[in-house]
Amino acid sequence: MACKVSLQSSLATLIAISVANSGNGSVQVAGRCIAYVRPATRIPSTLLHLVPMPAWEQRKFSNLTDRVSMQSSDPDLPQVEYEDIVSGEGTLNKDLRDKEGGKTGIKFYAGDVLYGKLRPYLMNWLYPQFNGVAVGDFWVLRATECDSSFLYRLVQTDSFQRLANVSSGSKMPRADWNLISQSFFAVPADYAEQRVIAKSLAELDDLITLHQRKRLWFAK
Repeated sequence: MACKVSLQSSLATLIAISVANSGNGSVQVAGRCIAYVRPATRIPSTLLHLVPMPAWEQRKFSNLTDRVSMQSSDPDLPQVEYEDIVSGEGTLNKDLRDKEGGKTGIKFYAGDVLYGKLRPYLMNWLYPQFNGVAVGDFWVLRATECDSSFLYRLVQTDSFQRLANVSSGSKMPRADWNLISQSFFAVPADYAEQRVIAKSLAELDDLITLHQRKRLWFAK
């Protein structure tokens, strides 16, 4: 019974996120669509009894986070570049300790969110649990009025990605901070609920990745 409640809780959370952000109804985990919800969909009452929905607020993005810009070329800090991130997955494809340091970039701390503003459709994002330097066209976002783990999930949503891809430049399109920072997003008022949502999405993402790896292994 406990497993059944856990699954229903996760589904209810995903539906709530999709409906609250008024996107196209697709429910995504790390950029991968795992469900589709019609705009008129109502969360079943059985799920609402299991998972009380918290209050959600429309919050301006600039009130949720600071965009950090402090430069560093500290050779002792690991350096993250576009080529180091698995697109759409938010994972590293190499051990950063094997790279040479010394390049100049934006210094970040554990818990900051890295978002690749150059060609945002490439979906280069990272939630590092270490201090380092972001080299290249990254926004380094530091949560101020929301939980950092929820902020990391927010930048992956359809609504955020659509705005990020309303970009400036044709050959080298970049997300427009002036547009993003003044845009509003639905956010749970309760920090604890934000963390629960982020944790649920992370667990679902891990589960999807595990099944994909199993499918590839059996296909050999």
